[in-house]
Amino acid sequence: MANPKLSFYQGPYTVELQPDAEKDHLSSVSVTINGNTVSVPRGTVQQVMGGIQFYADHKPFSWGYKFIRCIGDAKGEILWQNWNIKD
Repeated sequence: MANPKLSFYQGPYTVELQPDAEKDHLSSVSVTINGNTVSVPRGTVQQVMGGIQFYADHKPFSWGYKFIRCIGDAKGEILWQNWNIKD
């Protein structure tokens, strides 16, 4: 699941989630939720041992790999894609 483009990214980004991904834990961070897409206007993403750590204005949040479809940058380019999810 590792993607060499995503060791560390800083700036606006989006996370596209699986339909069953929880979003309740996002109430304390500065994000916009539109369906299964979470948009972060100011933040960082870092791939760490065993997962991906997300930050919005320095506040951490995360999901397990199985809930993340892809992560995109401000230009819409894919930073990371879950190759185990097929549609």
